[in-house]
Amino acid sequence: MNFGKLNELGNWSHYFLIKVALFFLGKIQFHILGNLALALFLLLQIKGRTGRLLRQFVAAAAAIFLLYHDAQIPLSAAATTLTNLAEYEWWYTLEVLLRYLTLKILLFVALLCAASYYISRYVELSIIVFAGLLGVAFVQSGIIATLTPPQKTIPTKQVANNTKPQLGSNQSLNSYLQQFFQNEQSRKIEFAESSPATPPFDIVFLSVCSLAWDDIMLAGMSEHPLLKRFDIVFENFNSATSYSGPAVTRLLRASCGQAPHDKLSSREGVDHCLIFQQLGDLGYGQALTMNHDGRFDGFLKQLNVYGGIDSPLESQANIPVCQKAFDGSPVLCDKAVLDHWLQQRNTSNAAKQVMLFNTVSLHDGNRVIGGQAKSGIEGYKQRLSILFNDLQSFITQLEQSKRNTLLILIPEHGAALRGDKMQLSGIREIPSPSITHIPVAAKFIGPQLQRVGPIARVTADSSFLSLSALIAKTMQQNVFSQGSFSPQSLSEGLPSTPIVSQNEGSTVIRLEGKNYVTVDGRQWSAY
Repeated sequence: MNFGKLNELGNWSHYFLIKVALFFLGKIQFHILGNLALALFLLLQIKGRTGRLLRQFVAAAAAIFLLYHDAQIPLSAAATTLTNLAEYEWWYTLEVLLRYLTLKILLFVALLCAASYYISRYVELSIIVFAGLLGVAFVQSGIIATLTPPQKTIPTKQVANNTKPQLGSNQSLNSYLQQFFQNEQSRKIEFAESSPATPPFDIVFLSVCSLAWDDIMLAGMSEHPLLKRFDIVFENFNSATSYSGPAVTRLLRASCGQAPHDKLSSREGVDHCLIFQQLGDLGYGQALTMNHDGRFDGFLKQLNVYGGIDSPLESQANIPVCQKAFDGSPVLCDKAVLDHWLQQRNTSNAAKQVMLFNTVSLHDGNRVIGGQAKSGIEGYKQRLSILFNDLQSFITQLEQSKRNTLLILIPEHGAALRGDKMQLSGIREIPSPSITHIPVAAKFIGPQLQRVGPIARVTADSSFLSLSALIAKTMQQNVFSQGSFSPQSLSEGLPSTPIVSQNEGSTVIRLEGKNYVTVDGRQWSAY
């Protein structure tokens, strides 16, 4: 086997130099053997034009695969993103692409190319490439350290059967995840039959797409009055996913412990977990209302088939449109949708009802109709302010209706406004802590019902099972049969749930204060 001269790397030198630089900046992983093999392959002496063209084709395919591998993007997530691009409006597609090609990255590439051009007048670039590869190898072997270390792959060292796995090793994290799901299988919440003399109360779920604590802080809305109107606030609630369908499916199965992501697309063996059906057995009517049509990604179908909502989507006729969604579909005005439901409820003969309201007003890429439509963080802040004001108004109307109501604010996931080293702003393929840490809160509304004591703040790690337990506790304590209630009493003893989040192809867990991620179900990295 004959290798050509180092200068035969040619323009491929820029590919390797950019990747080496990104590695030392902590932006990507770097599979040293794969990249070294590609560089050596490009140096192979091949005779004939056809052979050289074939080499370039094979090299290009390998380079794309290595870049994908080093960027640590789940394969299923990449496929989903490419599929969804066909449904986006052109301006939103452009906006997403520009997030990858930021001014900072473009300047970095331009400076690197300029430096390469200048240096190439004195030193062959291929020599620098192989020096860079050698430097990466030294870093990964621990001989030297990067200035800004990239996410380090957890070692896969085998341990003896009588030795406890090293904390943070692949073996210990895989065992922890397996044990977590085994424990969750046995957790279940039952709702007790109420006495005929117990006053009935409605249960209203406000399901909000793209709202996390981090988004609220970044948008400067932490002091909005809405957040002070609730009685119980869950400060460390985990959505367990960063996508809408799975998030609401988990909510609708809140009476059981957390299931693996791949179990969400099956109805088998989960009927006893379906909160709407449980409440239906206790005489609750159902209502489903949204400010969108639910067609994108089969969202509405998921609620019906996997979430157990039997009620059809309430009519959206004559409800005004306030936004244009990222896929071009209309987004109805939140206040108008909620007003319509409340009007229907006030004329209904049903003694009690459970209602799910879902809004996509905060979804990435939406545009407000009329006035000055904004994008990015300013656009999010604009839409968040409108939504919070609308929810404030809705709470006031519920209070004026004098109907007993347990109101629960439960976002689906965050908007990923900030982004991080593993994901750009607006990208939610990996359920990172900043995306799954959502503001969940409950409010008790009834005629002359008074709260005793301050807002109760649940600080333990929790998830959907705690909401089902709160409903059960509300029934047990007959909150609405008394003139007052204690949020602290209702919030005590609610089940906690360790932080485990999943999408298709990726899992994030928190163990002893540290976050770990896997995109292949075997190898873990520090997030």
